[in-house]
Amino acid sequence: MKNLTKSFKVFFIAFLALFLVGVIVTCIFGINAFGSLGKGQQLILNVTAGKDSYDEDIAEVKDYLKEHGAGMITVNKEYDSFDKEVAIVFMFKSSTPIDASSAPFDCVVSDLDNSHLTKTITRGCIALGVALVVVFAYLAIRFCKNNWLANSLGAVCTVVINWLAIFGIVQIAGLLGYQFDITILAAFAYALFATVLMYVVMATVARINVETKKIDNTAALALATKKLACYYWVINVLLAIVCIVLSVLSAGFAIKLIPVAIACVVCTLSAVYVAPSFWTMFEKTETEKIEK
Repeated sequence: MKNLTKSFKVFFIAFLALFLVGVIVTCIFGINAFGSLGKGQQLILNVTAGKDSYDEDIAEVKDYLKEHGAGMITVNKEYDSFDKEVAIVFMFKSSTPIDASSAPFDCVVSDLDNSHLTKTITRGCIALGVALVVVFAYLAIRFCKNNWLANSLGAVCTVVINWLAIFGIVQIAGLLGYQFDITILAAFAYALFATVLMYVVMATVARINVETKKIDNTAALALATKKLACYYWVINVLLAIVCIVLSVLSAGFAIKLIPVAIACVVCTLSAVYVAPSFWTMFEKTETEKIEK
């Protein structure tokens, strides 16, 4: 990592560390998606509609589940046609199956087996891999006469480091009771799209700086990054807020966009602190090859 900026080293190591911690969490607790993608159990607690607060009920059920070996627990609410809570749904994975007959409250326990959705995840991952190859080829052709290696290989490396960080963060979030679902694919797709767009815009602005200001590529890229950073932050932070709000407002088992919100923040950080260094590193490599 010689000749790379200090900020790049910090965020590159941080992103890798998040991924490694996520892998450790995965090895200990398993993939953080048993309720929506894999196998687990579901406890539906019947409650009185219109009650002001269900915090005590939720705490009581959580304590009971933990006493019986439940690990990650997620909580959702079910509503009637008048938007009043009629049931609270707990999804969990326990070392031993839990029987509703022994529970000290009115509930129904059933098994969850959505393993068929893992096929969708697998196909989605394959599609993302193919898309990554297509992105490399597209950027290489688009910038064939202007630092193609810096743009194509730089974008691929940035996408991969983004994906690793997103996976790690979402897995760590499982320790707090959050489960990701198929929207993790949407987060990866967004990271891919945002990174490609960012590289195209960054390279275009940098080339304009070279032509108008008569400076070298490194200085032109620094100016482009500084100019575009504000736009990255504004667009991605606003989008992240929208995703979080929609996730909070979507009750029950509606699609949650938390992974996409995480992707927005990760993409912003990588666009400002990681991608420019990747671009510079591969641009120098390409220049050295040409000189030889």
